[in-house]
Amino acid sequence: MLELVGEFLLSFFIEPILDGVIAPLLAPTFKQESSLRTNSIRLVITLILNSAIAGGGGWLFESATASPVSGVAIIVGLSIFSLGFVLIVRAIIKYGAYIRKLRHIRTAKRDAEKPYQEL
Repeated sequence: MLELVGEFLLSFFIEPILDGVIAPLLAPTFKQESSLRTNSIRLVITLILNSAIAGGGGWLFESATASPVSGVAIIVGLSIFSLGFVLIVRAIIKYGAYIRKLRHIRTAKRDAEKPYQEL
């Protein structure tokens, strides 16, 4: 019974924080409705957070190799570093796709207005 109450409290408090705050920062979605400035700020915040993750993994790897702790710390450090690096690359690729789509929309809008400008 106590496990069910703990699981309920965990899902009630932790999951909204993870889903609503942390997940959008780790895997941002750049919306066409938002301004370019808002999406650029979202990219910068995401890059800072993901760089901190990669830096933490690098620091753990470096501290584990400096002293003979264990092989598990080295593997965990490399895993966290690679996770942060993959998240950085993924955010940059998504932002590039957003910029390409934004250019496409602006070009289509400009081409649609051209016949009216020639009159």
